[in-house]
Amino acid sequence: MSDIAIIADDEIIINIGAPTSDSGSETDPTVPAHVKAITTQNIADWNAKADAASVTTEATARAAADTTLQNNITAEASTRSSADTALQNNITAEASTRATADTSLQNSIVAEGAARVSADNALQLDINNRLLKSDFIGRVLTADISNSTTSLVDVLNTINTISDLHIPMGINDIWEFEISGVINPASNTGARLGISIPAGAELTGYVLGSTSSNQAFREVPLPAAGGEIASTMWSQTATDLIFHIKGTIFNSDNAGNAQFKFRSASAGVSITMKKGTNLCARKLT
Repeated sequence: MSDIAIIADDEIIINIGAPTSDSGSETDPTVPAHVKAITTQNIADWNAKADAASVTTEATARAAADTTLQNNITAEASTRSSADTALQNNITAEASTRATADTSLQNSIVAEGAARVSADNALQLDINNRLLKSDFIGRVLTADISNSTTSLVDVLNTINTISDLHIPMGINDIWEFEISGVINPASNTGARLGISIPAGAELTGYVLGSTSSNQAFREVPLPAAGGEIASTMWSQTATDLIFHIKGTIFNSDNAGNAQFKFRSASAGVSITMKKGTNLCARKLT
């Protein structure tokens, strides 16, 4: 046991008695395990830590830096927004310019198309005129046509102008021509053919035609002044009869058409000019 005596003037006298054990060993004071686990490195780390003031200063500095960064971000966003607006305005202006240019181009294309159509129409008209007045023409009847009168009528079919068997003649033109075809007189009448020519013109040539049997043929000259061909061929029969006309027309001072015609030999009795009857002509001068 230890005796502790307290003396005045703060003096403490400790009387350590004899050991209670004869073992000769001492017992260490009790120290917690977590204290014993503290290492030299732990102490060094602790000593290296900033104090509260340093932490506050660092936080202030970081807050200021964050504010500056935020300000920079805001300024950059504003700059980019202005740039984006400017870019959008440029895009809009460019789109408007291109739209105007496209409209102008479209108008030009439409105008060019209209001009080409007009030019094509004019060219086609010129071609048609040239074909009508060309050095060679060919025409064919595209459907059967009939006549029950005794008046010579034009051999033509209004369905198609190519069926109009005629030759357009200019002043002093000379044309040679051939007309071939089939006609069907009624069994109780006959058929007559003719060629009208401009006044003052002269017609030379012949016509060859079959009789009612289609086994015999007759040839007669063409009338010099044009008109009906004087012939009794193509007489009463219900049979298709053939004919072939070949001649030359010498025109004078009057332009006009040389027109192939036909009629019935009896009024009220219909005769038929058959599909495929054709005219070919060539201008000599």
